[in-house]
Amino acid sequence: MSVSRGIYEALAETGKYDPLYKPRVHGTFNPSRYYGKPDKPVMDVKMKELPSWISRRNYSPQGAARAIGRGFWSFKLKYVTCKNGNWKVLPILCIPVALNEARDHFHHVFDKRKYH
Repeated sequence: MSVSRGIYEALAETGKYDPLYKPRVHGTFNPSRYYGKPDKPVMDVKMKELPSWISRRNYSPQGAARAIGRGFWSFKLKYVTCKNGNWKVLPILCIPVALNEARDHFHHVFDKRKYH
C-alpha cells in the first residue's frame, strides 16, 4: 500500500513548480534553474570531499526527474527557442534517428536471407 501511495504522490507532483521555488525571493520561474542551496561544482571537489559531495545529491525518482527536466529546459532555452537560433541543434536532434537507422542497416546487411 505504501508503494502505491508513493507513486500517487510522485504523479501528483508532476507539472507543479519546484518545491524549493519561492516567488517573492526568486522572481519569475525559470524551469532550467535549480532553486536549492548552491553546492560546489564537481570539478572543484577534492578527492577527500567526494563521498560527502555525492551523498548530498538527490537520487530519488522525483530528484532524477527534476534534473532531467532542468537539462531539457536548459537545452531548449539555449539552442531551440533563443532569439538568434541556429542549425547547431539539428545534428543533436538527429543523432538518435541516425543510430537507429545504422543499427537496422547492419542488422539487415548480415542477414543472409534473400527476401525479408
